[in-house]
Amino acid sequence: KDGTIENIPVLLSKLQENSIDMFAITDHDRFDYCIYHELKKHEGNEFKKILPGVEFSVGIEALDKGKKIIKQVHVIAIFDDSDDEKTQKLETLLN
Repeated sequence: KDGTIENIPVLLSKLQENSIDMFAITDHDRFDYCIYHELKKHEGNEFKKILPGVEFSVGIEALDKGKKIIKQVHVIAIFDDSDDEKTQKLETLLN
């Protein structure tokens, strides 16, 4: 709810309630390392794996009754988290 660090307990509770033990944390066109880092504390305990990601808003040209329009789609990118320094840079790169 509301994508804030204060609401992490709600997220974790709902994931466990639905037997989800691996997930990627994504948001629209941004990455919040603090939220990701807080979630990572649960990896290896309640959850098998937590990955960083971003949901990119992308415009794609399309035709609608012969008229060119831009349709918005969302592309989810999941990142390798084996290098924490690179993971931290995601937030800066997207700003």
